[in-house]
Amino acid sequence: MSKALVTSAPEPAGAKVRRRSTAILCGVANAIDPVFAASFLGVAVCKVFNISATAHLNVWELAVIGLAAFGASEVLRRLAFCVADALDPDARDGDDALEAADILRLLREDVANGAEVDSVLDRLREANIGTGLGDLVADLANRYEDQGEHRFAVPLWAAAVKLRDADRAVAYGEV
Repeated sequence: MSKALVTSAPEPAGAKVRRRSTAILCGVANAIDPVFAASFLGVAVCKVFNISATAHLNVWELAVIGLAAFGASEVLRRLAFCVADALDPDARDGDDALEAADILRLLREDVANGAEVDSVLDRLREANIGTGLGDLVADLANRYEDQGEHRFAVPLWAAAVKLRDADRAVAYGEV
């Protein structure tokens, strides 16, 4: 099967910006601790050598400055990681699939416990689950092909076609 037979949704432009923003924020968060250490070391060196306004500070005042700087750096680091996590378009890669699998498992339990099978089948037809899963698998195949991983792409394309065929069989009552 060729890539031309299976269409893939293009990646939104915003996802690239969000990935780049996430990388920058993580870099900032990782750089905060060394910046804190360097700044506190600078204040301590200035105190030892009586340089600038830190010459009059006593040990307790230096400790308070150090704790305040550490607290501020910790807040900034956690804030940067929190914002990066919120922006990251890849943060939930695959998690939704696990939730969908749980929902399908619960639906199977309902059927096993006596749910009205005609109603369940009607909802499956309306949901087009096979087509949606087939499209997702085709998108994965296309991404593998784009990465040069042809050995992964070919079986995924075949699976996408089978999933679409299964959905058509359910949708058109050929079950």
